[in-house]
Amino acid sequence: MAPNQPAMRLSDVGDSIRRRWRVVTAAVVLAVLAAGGLGMMWPERYTATAVVSVSPITPDPFGTGTSSAGINMTTEQQVVRSTEIARAAAERMELVRFDPRTLVGNVSVTSPSDSQILQIAYTASTPTQAARGANAFAEAYLESRVTSADQLAERIIDALETRINELVEQVEDADDALVDAAAQQQIVELRQQQSSLVTVTLNPGRIIEAARAPGSPSSPGLPVAIAGGLVGGLLVGIALALLRDRNDRRVTHAARLRELLGGCPVIDGTAEPDPDEPYRHALLELTRAHPLTSSDGPVLTAIVGPADGRIYEAATSLVDVAHSHRMRARLIDSDRMDMSAVDGGWPARSDVATDWPDDDLVVLDLTMITSRTRRVAIALRCDTIIVATTKRSRHRPIQEFVEQLTATDRGIDLGLLLPERSGSRKPTPTEFTADNDDDRRHTRRSKGRDSAATGADEPTGWPLSTGQLGSDR
Repeated sequence: MAPNQPAMRLSDVGDSIRRRWRVVTAAVVLAVLAAGGLGMMWPERYTATAVVSVSPITPDPFGTGTSSAGINMTTEQQVVRSTEIARAAAERMELVRFDPRTLVGNVSVTSPSDSQILQIAYTASTPTQAARGANAFAEAYLESRVTSADQLAERIIDALETRINELVEQVEDADDALVDAAAQQQIVELRQQQSSLVTVTLNPGRIIEAARAPGSPSSPGLPVAIAGGLVGGLLVGIALALLRDRNDRRVTHAARLRELLGGCPVIDGTAEPDPDEPYRHALLELTRAHPLTSSDGPVLTAIVGPADGRIYEAATSLVDVAHSHRMRARLIDSDRMDMSAVDGGWPARSDVATDWPDDDLVVLDLTMITSRTRRVAIALRCDTIIVATTKRSRHRPIQEFVEQLTATDRGIDLGLLLPERSGSRKPTPTEFTADNDDDRRHTRRSKGRDSAATGADEPTGWPLSTGQLGSDR
């Protein structure tokens, strides 16, 4: 089965952003340009605010009075933004043609908690219009409250008059002096309340701070638009970078190669300034895994990867670095392998001892073997399996190879992310995923570089010390 992908950590997010910095940069630049253009084209808007103190105006026909707690400020906010108030405000603003809903859309009303204050804000295209609009709505709202209070007072007066008439009739028909006196007393009290409602002016509230023309626009200016575009573009760019990095079908980085290989050690050659350093590191890993003596025979290492020419370069570099450290090493090209012998079990341990008795390291390049079955069979017969790839290689072929090995309870020993190409070798169009039982001989390589390696003076054998691996060539 395919290796499980672990949950993304914060460090993984940072690595994804670093790898996809071009995506993030492009998103930020586009967002800033778009926001800047909109900021320059967006019309300026001004907002002025009038502050109104609201007073209770509901009289009690029974003389018990009212409290300020009877004012529902949420309701009053909705009243200010009603179409009735908008029409009255339009008359004060001397607007000939207007849409009440448009005017209401320009108004916002807030009220501080536990207060009887309304803050009426009006937004317009000029400072003067903004101030006139806020004051007009405040005045229209107070006038509406006065009108409502007068209408309520008239209804109460009419109700009192009706009650007085009923008591007068009761007095005229009453035979009991006590009842007559009580009725007369109620008539007097009701006459007093009626007189109070007629003579007392009800106070609906007042404007405690009139709106003034603002000195600067309230709409976002160019700097604010650019800042918003910068933040928005950065967020979008990060999201796109993470999405693209997660859905990329290529290897792209060492962490993904490690995931594909089931968590085995991976050497990141792209992070090394010295192109030979990854291969020194690979030799060091081999010496740690196989501390053999020369009498045990060579360590057989299979190297597998996309058949694009880079893997052969990696195998050659591995052998060359081994030579520089006085190791007896050779590279066996897949073009020189007898497929019939492979089907017969080559290379068995007896073949290794017979064919390469004096070598320390034998590297088998399996990239040009198109048969998956043969490629896996040879790899299973080797002491070490190395998967080498580039950042641009597709990860599906590597994943399939790992799945085939996993089915045989064998894992990859080492992963190698190759350094950036320094030569001009053109890739061979043979696909790593090809599965052809009729293995053809490829002629892409020089026949002189895949035979036994010579030129290493006084070979020291296997294993190498850490100091030898780190020495200069």
